[in-house]
Amino acid sequence: MPIRPENRHRYPADWPAISLHIRTVRAAGRCECLGECGRDTHTGRCPNHNGQPAYGTGSTVVLTVAHLDHTPENCDPANLRAMCQGCHLHYDRDHHRQTAAATRRARREAAGQLALAIEAAPATAPEPDHRRPAHRARCGNDPRARLTDEDRAVVEEVRAYLRRRAEEQRTAASGDGWPRLGLVPGDHARPPGRLSLAHVRRPVDDVLETL
Repeated sequence: MPIRPENRHRYPADWPAISLHIRTVRAAGRCECLGECGRDTHTGRCPNHNGQPAYGTGSTVVLTVAHLDHTPENCDPANLRAMCQGCHLHYDRDHHRQTAAATRRARREAAGQLALAIEAAPATAPEPDHRRPAHRARCGNDPRARLTDEDRAVVEEVRAYLRRRAEEQRTAASGDGWPRLGLVPGDHARPPGRLSLAHVRRPVDDVLETL
């Protein structure tokens, strides 16, 4: 049977060679189960051969090696038995139920411990907002904040720039604006450093109404 990833470290480094010897040399490719599986579907030794159709089902037989004591570290030949996948699954079914129940219980306990840890953890203070109060006020995050003199200067600069842009647009719309202004289409005055280009793309009159 495939080795579960969490149990791989429990097998010896030469496990592939041990398994191959048990299956091909000692068992000669035939299932060695003598009824240990508890299926009660065969008397004496299981007739299944590796790579051949299984009795009763017709599925292809895959010969595996079972640990009779379910301990991967114990690779004594007396503790190993070559078994077809059907016998191996039935032989391990009770052990699989036990390990599955233990795994579910461990997960529940871990979830409970996690819940307790979350409840016991002290409340953490909110992360400080390093933005300037004036910026928070403009964003609506801090209604108590007030504009500073520097912010007012920036606002006035933006207003002046937008007024110039509005005048340029009105002049250009009259038909003789570009030659008189000495501008060509696409050549605009550079906006203030703090002004986002998104403001320029909006209709200037709408922007002025918002300031």
